[in-house]
Amino acid sequence: MIEPESAMGRGKSTECAAAWLSFCMVQAFLLVCVLMISATDALADEVNSLAEKPAPLADVLRGAQQVLSEGDTAAALTLLSAAEAEYAGVPEFDYLMGLAAVRSGQPSVGIFVLDRLLQVQPDHAGGAA
Repeated sequence: MIEPESAMGRGKSTECAAAWLSFCMVQAFLLVCVLMISATDALADEVNSLAEKPAPLADVLRGAQQVLSEGDTAAALTLLSAAEAEYAGVPEFDYLMGLAAVRSGQPSVGIFVLDRLLQVQPDHAGGAA
């Protein structure tokens, strides 16, 4: 026959083990959550850094010149506008963007960009024309 004291002792031991197991499971769950959040943040940072990298200036200029030569001035202006934050103030970029803006019927944008060109390079023949 089982004595009451030893039965109670085992009951407390079982309860303690169950509580410890629950505590460990909660800790493991929280650790997994923290790791997932960290991995998600790292992945988001990597995606953002890739998305923020602009195309090289030569590629932007070549693409815009190609589109301009095909007569699609609006597409050229759109392409250049997307890169403006990165390349504004670069004379070759500003000249091509100003030209695309004027040719696409947006002379105020063109004048603004060509003025920016002349601020950097006052003797630029295309900017003063």
